[in-house]
Amino acid sequence: MKKWTRFGTKQKNKDSSKKRIPACVLLTNNYYICLSELMANKMNATALRKIIENSTKSFQGDENQIKIVTDFHIIVDNADGAVKISDDDNVELATGIVSGLISANEEATTNLLQTVLNEMDKEGKFNATTIYKPFSFLLEDNDGETIAELLIVDDDNIFVNDELLKGLGQELDDFFANLMKED
Repeated sequence: MKKWTRFGTKQKNKDSSKKRIPACVLLTNNYYICLSELMANKMNATALRKIIENSTKSFQGDENQIKIVTDFHIIVDNADGAVKISDDDNVELATGIVSGLISANEEATTNLLQTVLNEMDKEGKFNATTIYKPFSFLLEDNDGETIAELLIVDDDNIFVNDELLKGLGQELDDFFANLMKED
């Protein structure tokens, strides 16, 4: 009988030699993630963060010289993990390679980018820029077609994503129906 020890070692029986495997953590019902995956995700997020920071570096400095950029266009080539960020005029602001994006599907790429951008926004990384707000980060394909709007940075408005809006119409209809019943 095989048994898992706390440190991720698989033992066949007491006398056999131990075979080392990656330590894993139970996330939800029978879904495990190995620590090596967690480290890889952290490294991918760090690499993306550095590329995004490099793209906004030229927009930091003198507050009297506010620059107008409406969008940061992010193009990811999943064949080689290349990430390119450009401005509205298609001027390349930053490039880099994120190995975790090689062969990643569109949903995984979008989720990773949104996570990194939201963390940076919460940390106030985009408040130090001299870019006129609002501006946004868009994920685009090689033809320039928008795949996803990843983040909108604005001081006065709060934007919600499509996931929060799903079912909102039905909820409002139910609310009004209940309100009318009480009269």
